[in-house]
Amino acid sequence: MSTTRNPKLMKKETNKSVKSSYSRMQNRKILGIILLVIVAAIVTVGILLPTTILKKNKHQPSTPRNSKVTFSTSSASTLTSTTTKEPDPIPTDAVQGIVYGVYNTSVGDDSKAATPGKGIGQYITHESPGKACDGNVSTKYVSFGPCSEGTSYDDDHGCGLRTGFFLKLETGSTLVNGLRVCTANDLLERDPIIVSLEGSNSTGTNLTLGASWTLLYDGPSGLLLDPGRRKCGPIQYFDNIVEYSSYRFLVSGKRRKADCIQYSEVKLYSV
Repeated sequence: MSTTRNPKLMKKETNKSVKSSYSRMQNRKILGIILLVIVAAIVTVGILLPTTILKKNKHQPSTPRNSKVTFSTSSASTLTSTTTKEPDPIPTDAVQGIVYGVYNTSVGDDSKAATPGKGIGQYITHESPGKACDGNVSTKYVSFGPCSEGTSYDDDHGCGLRTGFFLKLETGSTLVNGLRVCTANDLLERDPIIVSLEGSNSTGTNLTLGASWTLLYDGPSGLLLDPGRRKCGPIQYFDNIVEYSSYRFLVSGKRRKADCIQYSEVKLYSV
């Protein structure tokens, strides 16, 4: 015996199925819209956030104006030592401790010996030639040349000029290609401005002969711009590839009128 379903019941079930299907479609559509909105939001944030940061960084200096930049002590010390360190001068100890003073002597001339005293061709006894090579800027060498101490010269450009000294190095033959002159304790008008340096490998009395000497440098002392009292000028470098055992230093120009020339040190360099 066949069973016949109630048409009304079937219609009701059909309507219920349709509604359920429609509801699921609506939910899926809503879920899709939500996902689309989320994706759009993520993309928008991904684009706008870097742009905002870049704009902010562009208008904000990388280092605040009031901030302090610090360096480690070791780095600063290393930089200072590499940029300001100067070469050490060679030892200027003379054989038997004798440094010979000269006057009335020019480059290539025979040396004329200066003596202790306060007159022509003399130097102050306790301010002798050796004081220019003792490594102490508190001592000095004072030489009068063709003048005397305290004498006034209305047209003086010669007092103390063509004076200097020579010495034989205790260390023997040494390459020298730089010199440095240091001022004395007072009276800047006495500063040597033009100087010369000669080298020789002769010995004994031959060192008094002009022919024994080879000119290495003739020019500024480095003191034209006054460095102050008991201060050294810059090193004056020159070309030289020959080692000499003796050196002669002469002064041919001074700052202003004065009755003598004076300087505390003449330093020699090998670089």
